[in-house]
Amino acid sequence: MNANSLRSCSRRCLNVGFLSAMVLMATPENTLYAADLVVHPGDPWADEIVDASPSLDASGVHNDPLSILGQPATTFFDSFFQLQHTVSLVVPPFNLDAPSGETLITTLNSGQFIKAKFDQPVTDDPFNPHGIDFIVFGNAFFTAQGAADPDTDMGTFLLANPTGISAEPVTVAVSASGIGDPTTNPEEWYVYATGPFADTAYPTNAFDWDDGLSDWGAMKDFTKPVDPLRTTGDFSGQTVSSAIKLYGRSGGGTGFDLAESGFAAIQYVYLTSAGGEVDAIADATPDISWQQFHGTQSHAGAWNGAIRTMATLPAWSSGDGLVRASQPALSEDGSTVFVLGSAAIHAIDAYTGDPLWSSPVNDGAAFGSNSSPVHASGFVYFAGGLEGEATVYKMNADNGSTLRADGGWVRELAAEDVIVNASVTVYRDVVYLHTNGGFTPAASRMYALDASDGSDRWVALDGGNGAGAPAIDAMRNLLYDIVFVDGSHTVRAYHLADGSTAWTSDVATADGPFSLALTFADDRLYLQDFSFAGDGTLYALDATDDGSLLWTAPTPDSGNAAITVSPDGRSFTAGNFSGPGMTRGYDSEGNEMWTFNGGGGWQVSVAWADGVVFTGDQSENNLYLLDAGTGAIRRQLVGSGPLSFGEDRFFSVGTDGILYAYELKRLNDFDEDGDIDLADFAVFDKCANTSAGLGEMSELCMIADSDADGDVDLHDFAVLQIVFTVEAE
Repeated sequence: MNANSLRSCSRRCLNVGFLSAMVLMATPENTLYAADLVVHPGDPWADEIVDASPSLDASGVHNDPLSILGQPATTFFDSFFQLQHTVSLVVPPFNLDAPSGETLITTLNSGQFIKAKFDQPVTDDPFNPHGIDFIVFGNAFFTAQGAADPDTDMGTFLLANPTGISAEPVTVAVSASGIGDPTTNPEEWYVYATGPFADTAYPTNAFDWDDGLSDWGAMKDFTKPVDPLRTTGDFSGQTVSSAIKLYGRSGGGTGFDLAESGFAAIQYVYLTSAGGEVDAIADATPDISWQQFHGTQSHAGAWNGAIRTMATLPAWSSGDGLVRASQPALSEDGSTVFVLGSAAIHAIDAYTGDPLWSSPVNDGAAFGSNSSPVHASGFVYFAGGLEGEATVYKMNADNGSTLRADGGWVRELAAEDVIVNASVTVYRDVVYLHTNGGFTPAASRMYALDASDGSDRWVALDGGNGAGAPAIDAMRNLLYDIVFVDGSHTVRAYHLADGSTAWTSDVATADGPFSLALTFADDRLYLQDFSFAGDGTLYALDATDDGSLLWTAPTPDSGNAAITVSPDGRSFTAGNFSGPGMTRGYDSEGNEMWTFNGGGGWQVSVAWADGVVFTGDQSENNLYLLDAGTGAIRRQLVGSGPLSFGEDRFFSVGTDGILYAYELKRLNDFDEDGDIDLADFAVFDKCANTSAGLGEMSELCMIADSDADGDVDLHDFAVLQIVFTVEAE
């Protein structure tokens, strides 16, 4: 419930007003505040037409402005040929919806406009894929080698070579206030005057194509953008099925980044054209599942999901002999977990813990390994090995196969590349990895491998031991990594295109040459070194100024874990090289905020989610959930290793070599119907009356324990008031 719904709430709301006030005013440690419980309502589509040209009067099939509300079209009925079509890269939506008969698209001719509104703010979200914050859909299409009909096999139907896009550009403007229009009130609007333009790249595609069945498969995600670096050349000559795979999960559309507008959030979109069409407008949603090491290609270790409005429940534990320093990876939809064992990559069902497949890797791949599997576009990538056996694997995520026929491959690296014990980073069909020369540091290389076949795109000899997973800077088309040369760390920026060096920045260091990854976040680079004497240093560098030093901070009891950076610029480290383990939080200027003793392993990269820091104690196999602002314990769980997040759960490999899964369920939603109503209150009442003094709570009652203190009490009852969603009739 938001403030307005609380004010309008009367007869059917629970009458404990003084308890609500207590929660809103009290500020002890571990208290869950009302601000923590805001859940934005609504769907991701534009919700209202605020204004439109009078000539858009719904008198024809393509001049109803209401047509652009709701999700993009997936099918349509061609009344001329009396055929029902599926919307695809080569068949754009027009005419009427099938089977409802509703209009689908609106044509904007010269002088016509539409002003649409979202019912909630569309934000400039750093977690959104490729930086895209909203997507506009039209009816553009790729040119093809022939015409498609409803029975066309998209597994064999070819795009033109070269292909093009039949497009009719639509100019887009945005506003936070919605006052006036871009002409009468230019100070209230930002116009994407030089592009991107809607109804161009990328044509809408509603479904996957199932090559096995030669039919349409699962629906695409219209809130995910296509990688804006994709060009028409990437699609030329491809089958439609292959071209669809280049979209990833996306259903197409033209993506827009709010960063250039200067608005932190907008609610209004203004559309004009000289003949272009608009089908829908969508608020982009961030990627949730962690597919790369430490989350994404930048390795910031921050997850954009709800924690403080959720109850954490044990789901299952599975496996044995897993590598504790290796982080699990998730499939795009979060349904499968990929983990490293002693000599194999294992795929495990994320919801049941059942094993799905195992694929062997060389015997030395897991020895002392910091390398983690990575998932990208339906494949699992892994690199590891010692003493000239360093190998990179690409496995089909459905069956673990490395056979070329299944899209996989195995690439053995040069014999002098003695060690690979850090994760690969996969970005735009390229696999990047840094080898470690061991006692022959001059042999260290940075590789860029073609993801399709494992061949070299480029190789850079860097003259020092590679350290960690490379980080991607998509804005500047750079790749960052750490090279340990002659007793000091050098941060090196490589051009993605050819591997040439853009700049280097030498960083004084202690004894340790290893770091699990360089972290790139908000134009800053973070790394941590360690000392065999126990103390190390945290460094923050300016990525906009050739890696110049911004600040340093001491990290006593240091480790080689990757640095975690929250969206507000706070950083978190862990280590226990010579002691019991410590986790530390720093503000954006490197000032220490707090220290937590007892959590934090030498190889444990902490994670951040929704104001909570996750850190493991590898000596005791504990996983701690800490308040990111104070370091206070919110919850203690089992499973100490580095963890990964899925859609509604997270996973951790423990010191005991077992994978632990924890489910996240919305507080007080006992029947899981999406609201908190009187039925949920009835269950809450039973938990409140039976949990005290009866030992460990049932899993059901844990959903009501908002402060995770082991009982359901008055504090939890007060929180129930805030999330209660049934209003007076």
